[in-house]
Amino acid sequence: MKFTYFLSAFLATLAAASPIATISDPAENTELVTRTDNVVESAELVARAPTVIESKEYEAIRAIHSDLKHDHYYYFYVTWPRGTVIQGDHETKAEIEKLRDTLGFDHIGIIVGKVTEKEAGTKKKPTIKKNFEARLYHMAKDTSGKSVLSMHTWEKKNDDHKPIRFGGVTNKRKHDAVAGNARQWIEDHPTYNVESNNCNSFVHNIVASL
Repeated sequence: MKFTYFLSAFLATLAAASPIATISDPAENTELVTRTDNVVESAELVARAPTVIESKEYEAIRAIHSDLKHDHYYYFYVTWPRGTVIQGDHETKAEIEKLRDTLGFDHIGIIVGKVTEKEAGTKKKPTIKKNFEARLYHMAKDTSGKSVLSMHTWEKKNDDHKPIRFGGVTNKRKHDAVAGNARQWIEDHPTYNVESNNCNSFVHNIVASL
């Protein structure tokens, strides 16, 4: 009996001195894996963040109106400063001076367009190209004294030295109708008149439809 007693006591002491290792909580391991996965995923997202490329046209209007939204339509005024050559215009010096005295500039047009964003690049190096796809509309006088419409894709490089100011926001339906409205104005007002049918008259008619 004494031997059995001493053996039991010895084993109990040995167990206390060398506790049996236990398996770690599985929940702790899962949490560690999750944290690791999140770090890897965040790093991958940063690596895949697209590079934004802005066209010269987009940069120009963003500098004037910063609140630009994809697939939205906007219009802007562009003016020809004193002494600027107006392509296709045959106003007399007296007519230009009269306009200048009345308006403060030699000529005016309107830019109407849409903000676009297009994804490009590769999966590892994606890009987003932002652009302002627009047309410039303005009216001039031809050699016979008739009103003529100038309507073409707007490129910032052609208007680097012309002041541009924000006009407003419009929508697709009105944007799409501008060309037709511009032609109709020329048809209804075929003769140029520095006081009643000039470049400013034309622009304000277009704005009224926007």
